Amino acid sequence: MVLELLKGETLEELSRKYAVTVAEINTWRDEFIQNGTDGFKRKPEDSKLSRAERKIGQLELEIELIKKCLGGKTKKEVVGMLIREVSELTGSPYPISLILKVVNMSSSGWYGKPRHKDNPQRRGRKPLVEDAALLVKIKETLDTVPFCGEGYKKVCRRLKRSGVNVGKARVQRLMRENDLMSPYRHRKAGKRKSEHKGTIITDKPNKMWATDGKKFWVADKGWCWLFPVIDHFNDEILAFNVSKTGNRFAAMDPIRTAVKNRFGTVEKGICDGIGLLLRLDHGSQYDSADFRKEMDFLGIEMSHAFVRSPECNGCVERFNRTIEEEVFSINTFVTLEEAERVIAKFIDDYNRGWILHRLHLQSPIEYRTQYEQKHPSDNTKPEDNVSHRKAV
Repeated sequence: MVLELLKGETLEELSRKYAVTVAEINTWRDEFIQNGTDGFKRKPEDSKLSRAERKIGQLELEIELIKKCLGGKTKKEVVGMLIREVSELTGSPYPISLILKVVNMSSSGWYGKPRHKDNPQRRGRKPLVEDAALLVKIKETLDTVPFCGEGYKKVCRRLKRSGVNVGKARVQRLMRENDLMSPYRHRKAGKRKSEHKGTIITDKPNKMWATDGKKFWVADKGWCWLFPVIDHFNDEILAFNVSKTGNRFAAMDPIRTAVKNRFGTVEKGICDGIGLLLRLDHGSQYDSADFRKEMDFLGIEMSHAFVRSPECNGCVERFNRTIEEEVFSINTFVTLEEAERVIAKFIDDYNRGWILHRLHLQSPIEYRTQYEQKHPSDNTKPEDNVSHRKAV
């Protein structure tokens, strides 16, 4: 249509012929003439083609450098080698910026100085007492004082009294670097505690029992208590008591139940002459006068564990962990009676089927039965069912 207009056709004739407005035909003619003019213009030197050619040349240089880098050398060794090389394409040395780019090394890494010296020197004035000598004096000071909780400020004060004038910041640094601060020394001072040289495992039943209190949550009661009694011979639960209150009477009740199950009665002195020990901690229930009188009445000798040493009561403590993992952590109890039923079921399953490594992969009842078969003279024949007092 534009060509016909340029050949001499009028706008009116073309508009009627092609059903197009005159304005559109005129616009098309102007665009056609403008585009044709632009087509004859020359492009600038910095065109896309020239940039692509330069980029290709740079990539060829980088490829050539990469081939020369192969050899397992460090980056600095590669850069030092390439700055002496001459390019086969240009006949001149490679630019250092291009070498660092190919090697993937920063300019500061090549030109910069090492940050750390091999033998760093302490800045400032040289101290009168070197660190090594001061550390010896600090240790001597700590050894001479009869206390375990001396901090760096007190040590610094004692050093000044002895004629060693040093700053407390320096004393603190040396004590911290050498684990001489008060918390670390407290752990070392633990050697003063009673050492666990004995054993709590017995070779016969009814030689050592243990008891402890274990708290658990019940929805309608809040925190409640479980008091188990365990035989150290085979880790068998002899009796237990579930109670809302964890007082001395709740703690002594499973002891009486275990005595009745094992010896048939709870008369005075029933355990005299047996040598039965009861291992327990220093809880308020067990240190009460009523509990002590009850144990004296039954003829049971109380054997307290060391203070803050749960390993001394390890058998019942391990059972408390087991029942926590198997019952308390996976059950939500609404009532205390519900908790009592679940606990009783677990303890019965525990005595009959819980496999213990120290019992040669046997359950507590299996291990006791095997012992009774080997020692028929033992007249202690307890019941397999564990009884307990009704929860209150």
